[in-house]
Amino acid sequence: MFDRRSLLVGGAALFATAACSRSTPAIGRGGANPLPVPPLLDAQPGRSFALQVQSGTTSFYPGRPSNTLGYNGSYLGPTIRVRRGDDVTASVTNGLNADTTVHWHGLLIPGELDGGPHQITAPGATWRPTLPIRQPAATLLYHSHVHGLTAEQVYSGLAGALLVTDDEEQGLGLPSEYGVDDLPLIIQDR
Repeated sequence: MFDRRSLLVGGAALFATAACSRSTPAIGRGGANPLPVPPLLDAQPGRSFALQVQSGTTSFYPGRPSNTLGYNGSYLGPTIRVRRGDDVTASVTNGLNADTTVHWHGLLIPGELDGGPHQITAPGATWRPTLPIRQPAATLLYHSHVHGLTAEQVYSGLAGALLVTDDEEQGLGLPSEYGVDDLPLIIQDR
């Protein structure tokens, strides 16, 4: 698994390569389609954070709306930041007309909190797991994981970044201003 530093270095190299390419349409048009940066949700111990699973529409190209799904919005979800040593509670409400789950991909937690296919959240229901954050800093992912619907729901937008921070990472002097020099990249085939 990649650590956050490797992901940042790799992302910077990818961006630099794209910036040098003359065939990159977004750069050639002067940034007509800017990089969307999801909102940051700082999870606090002792307080729950809310994820509303919902449907919506998103225009990836001007004038061409697509049906999408998202957490707290029409497409994808906020970047959730948690801290090593904290216990954080998620409040996940399913606003869809279909079952869903939220799987905390890569988070080292007990199976009953994992949000896998065995933990269905029915339409209109709310799931409230308390997640013990005990692992070192990492860049992870959360996403739908419903048996038979995972591909469709994730493709439609049910995914987001999950950042685990700790004192060691903060002491490294890495870029840390979210949305300015610390950018999440969720790559989707849309």
